[in-house]
Amino acid sequence: MLVITPTRELAQQIDEVASKIADVTGHVAVTVVGGVSYKPQTAALKYGCDILVATPGRLVDLIEQGACHLNEVKVLVLDEADRMLDMGFLPAVRRIVRETPAERQTLLFSATLDEEAVGEITDLVSDPARVEIAPATSTADTVDQFVFPVSIEAKNNLLPEFLKKEGPERTIVFMRTKHRADSCCRRLERKGIKPPRFTATAARRSASARFLPSATAPSTCWWQPMSSPAVSTSATCATS
Repeated sequence: MLVITPTRELAQQIDEVASKIADVTGHVAVTVVGGVSYKPQTAALKYGCDILVATPGRLVDLIEQGACHLNEVKVLVLDEADRMLDMGFLPAVRRIVRETPAERQTLLFSATLDEEAVGEITDLVSDPARVEIAPATSTADTVDQFVFPVSIEAKNNLLPEFLKKEGPERTIVFMRTKHRADSCCRRLERKGIKPPRFTATAARRSASARFLPSATAPSTCWWQPMSSPAVSTSATCATS
């Protein structure tokens, strides 16, 4: 099985799960990502593996170095396919796919894969079945949802002001990376708000999370940069 994911953080998260499964089943899981030395990765690949988790750029490099061969891949997983398109990884993904056998199962996972994006990758799958966890426009009836179109600069100031004025009883602020989450916490602390930092590492240590205290009913908000429209999302899996 080959799992392609757009970022090192996601690859590391998948690696943690894959390694736990492999320990039980007796399979071998290897992860190759950029930003670290090639040597331990090429050494691990030399002995082969059952599950390979990789970011596109590093995997292409290893293929071109002759350190990685994908001719026995039976299942190809493209995780966060929409983000790989947005980040410009489509040429690298196509390069990787060409190295895999034509007779394989391909799975694409995405939260926001729209029809236009699907059109760009239809050649990667054959007669796919589309599975949606929830309709694209579905929302929770018990949650009030608001969108604030603001610039990226204004977003950092809006969050603490919103928390102070609106005061949701429980608030979860989702960030794309641990680095951004830490930066957000520091900004909130400077504004007199001290949220606990709940990342993947912290999640493994605690089964529950505490949230920002306040006094009113829950609500959900998105801060959308003014340069692009707000969109609703659904989880999508395409298979072939």
